[in-house]
Order: sequence, then C-alpha cells, then structure tokens
Amino acid sequence: MVDLREAVSYYVFSKQAVIDDVREVIRWPLTMLLNHLIFPRRSWYAAAARGTIINAANGRACVALVYKGVEVSSYRELRLGKDSVIEEGTTIQGALTLGDLAVIGRRVSIEGPVTLGYGSSIREGCVAISHTTLEDWVGISSNVHFITFTHDIGDITRRVGKIKFKPILVRSGTWIGTRTTVLPGVTIGVGCVVGAGSLVTKDIPDNSLAIGRPAQVIRKLGPGPGGGLPPELEKSWRWEKW
Repeated sequence: MVDLREAVSYYVFSKQAVIDDVREVIRWPLTMLLNHLIFPRRSWYAAAARGTIINAANGRACVALVYKGVEVSSYRELRLGKDSVIEEGTTIQGALTLGDLAVIGRRVSIEGPVTLGYGSSIREGCVAISHTTLEDWVGISSNVHFITFTHDIGDITRRVGKIKFKPILVRSGTWIGTRTTVLPGVTIGVGCVVGAGSLVTKDIPDNSLAIGRPAQVIRKLGPGPGGGLPPELEKSWRWEKW
C-alpha cells in the first residue's frame, strides 16, 4: 500500500522533485518548437538548422542533422559530431555522444549515456540502454537490442532484486546483423561479424564470425578488401551530396 504521507512529503519538501517538474514543463514546449513550428519539414535544410541550434546551445560550432519528430529529454546532453544524423521517430533519454558522420536511424530508442564513434551507424528499431559504447565504423542493422542492465534474484516476496548495469563495448569495424540481442557486460572485438538473430551472452574475440543463440564463434575472419570511405572522400563528405 502506498504511504500517502511519504508521497506528499516528497513532492512538498524534495528539491529534486521541483527541479524534475520544471524540466518537464520546459522540455515539451522546446521539443514542439524545434520539431513542429520552427522547422516543420523533413528537408536536409530543416534538419541541419535544428542540429546547428542544438550544437550552438551546447557551445559547439559544427552542423549535424536532426530530423523532424526526434524526442529528446535534454538537449543539453547531446554531443553531435560534424555531419552526424538523427532520423525521425527516435527517442533519446539521457546523454548521447555522436562522432563525426555517425548515423542513428528511424525509431531508435536511446537511454543514455550512449556513445557512437566516427562513422558508426545504428539502424531502424534498435534499442541501446545506458553504458553502451560503439567505436569507429561500427555497423548495426535494424532491431538490434543492447541490454546493459540486469538484477539480482530476490527473495520469495520479490524475485527482481537490486538493479545493476554492466557496460557493453563494440570495438571498431564490427558489423552486427538484424534482430541480434547483446546482453550485459559483453565486449565484441575489432572487425567482428555477428549473424542475424544471434544472442550474444559472452565476449567475442577480434576478427571473428559468430552466430547462434547463444552466439558461438564459427571461424576467424581475414583482413578483407578494406572498408569505410576512401581518405579523399572522408575529407569532403557532406550528406547533401547523397
């Protein structure tokens, strides 16, 4: 049963409760202004203007693309790299850091702190929970879930015990296939490929092909023909060219 006296005392005497309420009152009008009134279109120009305003508010001087319909709990916690992209329908709670050329696709759910490195991309329908880090040139297909929280097993009255977080790290150059789930505390090495529909429960060493539920390494990968953008394109890359 809820103790009404405790609830009332929290809202009457808690400074944090007042701060949270004020933030909510401010956040939604700001979101509406950025998404629907000031720049209502889904054009490159509107997205660039929106991203520039967000970066300017955070003391940065580079253009990022933030498309219409992105919901953000705190614009002050966004760190957007040059020509990074956040597409429509994405929800962001907490801190998000994007490197240059990083891309977040449609309807992605972010609960920060989450970091994407240079040139990394995370596609439609993905979920990334706090303390998820993707290094440079990581490619994440659609509907991949990064789950960093777990809990102890409680007693008979409440089996969900104390909540705790175990960070996930995906090293540079890795590609993760669609509908993969990565569990708490996992590190996926450099240059790996994780097959579609996998369940990653333990660390994967560098340059490995892993697949299955749970994911198992089935072979090592060679250096391959190379990837990413050629150096001459990296210097002049702009999204309006595509």
